[in-house]
Amino acid sequence: MKKIVYKINNKFPPILIYQMGKVGSKTIMRSLEETNIPNFIGHAHSLTWINITQDHYKNIDVSYRRLLRQMIDQYSGFIRFKVISLVRDPVARFISNLFQHYKNYIPNLKNIDEETAIREIIFCLLKNFAEFDEQNDYVCNWFDFHFRDVFTFDVYSVKFNRLNGYQIYSTKFSDILIIRLEDLRRCHQQAFYEFLGLPNFSLFSDNIGAKKWYANLYEKTLSQIRIPEHYLDIIYASRYSQHFYTEKELLSFKMKWINRASKILKSNPFNETVAPENEFCKGTPMYQSIKPNVELKSIKLNDHEGSIQKKNVSKNIRKIYLSNGKQCLFFRTLKDKVNIIEKIKETHPHVVCFNVVTLEATDKLLSTIRPFSQMIIGIINTISFPKISTKEFDIIFTTLPNFIVNFRNAGISTYLLHNSFDENLLFSENKNQKRVYPVSFIGNMNIISEKSKFFFEIISEHISIDFWGNSILTLPDTSALLPKYHGKVSKTERISVLCKSQITINPYIDEYYNKRLFEATGCGTLLITEFQDYLVNLFEIGKEIVVYRNMEECIDLIKYYLNHPNEAQKIAKAGQKRTLKDHTCDIRMKQTAEILERHLRYKKEKDRLSFPKNISTSFKAIHKSQIDVRLTKSWQNETIPSKQRGLTQAELNQMYQGKPPVVYQALSAALFPIIKSDSSILEIGCSTGYYYESLEYLLNMRINYTGGDYSLPMIQMAKDYYPHIPFHVFDGAYLPYPNQSFSIVISSCILLHTPNYQQHIYETARVSNDYLVAHRTPICRKKATSYYTKYAYDVETVELIFNENEFIAEFQKNGFDIKNGVVLLEDVKNDNYNITYIFKRTKKTN
Repeated sequence: MKKIVYKINNKFPPILIYQMGKVGSKTIMRSLEETNIPNFIGHAHSLTWINITQDHYKNIDVSYRRLLRQMIDQYSGFIRFKVISLVRDPVARFISNLFQHYKNYIPNLKNIDEETAIREIIFCLLKNFAEFDEQNDYVCNWFDFHFRDVFTFDVYSVKFNRLNGYQIYSTKFSDILIIRLEDLRRCHQQAFYEFLGLPNFSLFSDNIGAKKWYANLYEKTLSQIRIPEHYLDIIYASRYSQHFYTEKELLSFKMKWINRASKILKSNPFNETVAPENEFCKGTPMYQSIKPNVELKSIKLNDHEGSIQKKNVSKNIRKIYLSNGKQCLFFRTLKDKVNIIEKIKETHPHVVCFNVVTLEATDKLLSTIRPFSQMIIGIINTISFPKISTKEFDIIFTTLPNFIVNFRNAGISTYLLHNSFDENLLFSENKNQKRVYPVSFIGNMNIISEKSKFFFEIISEHISIDFWGNSILTLPDTSALLPKYHGKVSKTERISVLCKSQITINPYIDEYYNKRLFEATGCGTLLITEFQDYLVNLFEIGKEIVVYRNMEECIDLIKYYLNHPNEAQKIAKAGQKRTLKDHTCDIRMKQTAEILERHLRYKKEKDRLSFPKNISTSFKAIHKSQIDVRLTKSWQNETIPSKQRGLTQAELNQMYQGKPPVVYQALSAALFPIIKSDSSILEIGCSTGYYYESLEYLLNMRINYTGGDYSLPMIQMAKDYYPHIPFHVFDGAYLPYPNQSFSIVISSCILLHTPNYQQHIYETARVSNDYLVAHRTPICRKKATSYYTKYAYDVETVELIFNENEFIAEFQKNGFDIKNGVVLLEDVKNDNYNITYIFKRTKKTN
């Protein structure tokens, strides 16, 4: 207290760093101390008397805070305090806080293995986000409860300058600086010069997470956690979030945290049937621990299937021909609606496609053309949610994943359609270009934010970058960007520049799924891009592209790869190979054609397949010895495929209307945490192949899929619906594949019909390299495994209900341990469960 009084008596205004925890206060404290200013510098997270008196008096921090509060009360009105407070993305702050105070959440965190620790952390985080309550949330109420009580100032009463990233307020007794942590490195010099008159104020990082014991755990948690969108919607709708951040900034936060699982399940998909009390099922909703480590796979099409021919009719209209002469009219704009309507009435195309980015498509226009076309398609690439009619569209294609949930919830079939690379632009002269530009950036410089300009300015101070794009005359004459700015470039010139560049950087300044990803990699240039969650779906990070998470890391990576050209070239070549294999315009068109063909077929066949009357009836308990060949071969009956397809077609229609059946969601949930970019999938008991279709739709990706069934009629129908997919007839007890030949093997509701299930499990385990999924397994926990007969689609068959311990033990015997589970049905009273199990290999086969 003497030190405080001494400095105040010398009339130096005290500086108080007063803010909520885990928002960078120690960095500010250390940085101010390094300036050697004579002012007293105090630091606290709570100075309310209620908080102080409730703490233990022996705590040194409490004594210090008591002195600070006494000083404020004593000198208010005589001395103007300088108060500094930081704010931060509430989601990021809570994650950081959990690690800092892990003993309050997971006391044994230091003593458990890494995989379990990450699972427990993510479960704890998602539980807290799910229970978010603005009325009682620490962050949302800190300025009301802690700040206003001490300094009698309502922060929310004055608008915050979200463009600058900081705001200075002058009140009766104090001057207050509030600054966003996300903008601290960009604006700290200007802010502290205005607030304290400190020239050239420098930041000294303190409380650095990389130095702490949990640093590696923290990074891996950040790379794996995916937060459901509806949690984020609630958190970012709070007064705190809306006051300090713009809608665009909050959208950016959402895109960083958003859970791909939420694109399938906006709430608990299993109607509260998840059983967290089961050890292996704890936290089993699909959003618990999901790392979207998946990749878009190219597909092999037969010559007659999904072929596309393009013909430009006018600048606004393009004709696209699908297989068998089916015509699609693509309209680039909707400026001349009269001509559009006349053209459609004249040609009666099977499909009409609108690029709805440029103008709104009205109900009146769409309803007018509806009688003259079988399907109406919309393409949406705008970064802002479009104000368009949607109810008249049959299908929406979008490059923006955050729109998918919105459209699907509105009952519209919606597909994620990535941008692509036009390999026709890669002329022979481009391929042989010398890489004369060490580092380049090509983009629309007019629309970059102040934050992005700052990013480029700082990068340019360390590394020479050549710039191309729209005018940057808005920059000051002193800008480091101007000397290296080469003006606008055409599309062809852009490709040429990239082919002459060793490295090109890609900060996200204009769109989420920008074309630079594919143009840079397609030209064989090393792409160093800002990290986004979805990148793992497109490229193998570190081997095909390089990512950075902050400005310092970007600079370090550029310097490293400039100094290691062989490594840079190796990654660039791998990236080019990936793009030319999976991300060309031709591949995207074939994928789109496949989707359009499928939906056109479903419209044509909607009255051909009827919903079956008897799906699963007349259960009767039997002894194992009563099972004969007639029962075990029953699913080969040729009457079953059309009946089952009638059921699954109805389920697929529900999925496309935004209400996917629980069984579809469960299998997607099981695959999300385990599927990788190079995963190969084998489904045993694939029936007519419908899970291939539903998985690609719900996972928003192409999958490397193989299907098999012991029923020839089933496989014949599967090949008819999905001619480009490999389907085979085989017995699950004798699989025709080498050991460990598939990344993931799905036993798809098949084991319950196999009395020799031990042999099936052995074979399933033998051909799986990483994971097994036992989908839709009937389980009891108190009784032994029991046997029944029933009628499935009017054919008598056998069905088993497995004792759970016996069932899991059989997989363990074959080298697989339980990893997780998704509960579809839980009837504790009758000891009746239905569970999708995920097993992970623990030992390799010889």
